Formats: sequence, structure tokens, C-alpha cells
Amino acid sequence: MLNTIQQWLTEHAYFSVWMAGFSLVALLVSALVLPYFIAAIPDDYFIKEHGPSRIRKNISLLALLSLSVKNCIGVILILAGLAMLILPGQGVLTLLVGLMLTNFPGKHRLVRKVIAQPTVLAAVNWLRRRRHKNEFKIN
Repeated sequence: MLNTIQQWLTEHAYFSVWMAGFSLVALLVSALVLPYFIAAIPDDYFIKEHGPSRIRKNISLLALLSLSVKNCIGVILILAGLAMLILPGQGVLTLLVGLMLTNFPGKHRLVRKVIAQPTVLAAVNWLRRRRHKNEFKIN
């Protein structure tokens, strides 16, 4: 099996270079940017009740564009987080931030389940302590 993978990677060297480049960029971006995102979240975010988002009838083009950009960044972070689960990087934390940026029904419940995992909560609170922020409060 390992020989088959090595042979395939040798035959597709460009793919290996792209994956190595993506891994390096993802690792650097996640290590530099994620702490700022996590520090910006209020410490009581996970204990507040978040009702369903209301869709306004008269939404401006700028607000619609801003919402679209935020959701696109969230989807990109989710995909990068999934890739980082097998590549170097902070996959679960990247997924968490991506989920928080996107809008979909049941988002808050899903994010609460992810953050309630002891290893995720410990990692996130460690990042917050490094930024001199209070640890997250969860139910």
C-alpha cells in the first residue's frame, strides 16, 4: 500500500508540491490568525441563547455582500480545517472558527458541541490566556 502511494506521488510530483505548499500556508495562517479570531469572541458567547436569525426583507446590497463574504470565508476555513485534520495545522480550531462565521440552522448548537469537547476547550482557552482574555464559559 505504501509503495503504491509513493509511486503515485512520484508520478504526480506537482500535486505533492501543491499539497506541501498548502500545508505550509495553512499552518502559518492558522498559527498567526486563529488566536486573534478566538480572542475576539466574547467569553460568554457559548452560554448566551442565540435565537434563529431573522431574514430582513429590505437588506442593502452592502449588507448582502458583507454576509456573502463572511460565509465564503467561513466555508473556506471549514474546508481548510478538514484538510488540516490530516495535514499539519490546527484543524479543529480552524473548523470551529469557520463554523462560527457561517450562517445555517442549528449552527450555535453544533458549535457548542464542538467547544464542549475537553481538548478543544483546553486548546481554545490556552490561546485566550496567551492573549490575556478570560476563558470561555460553557454550560
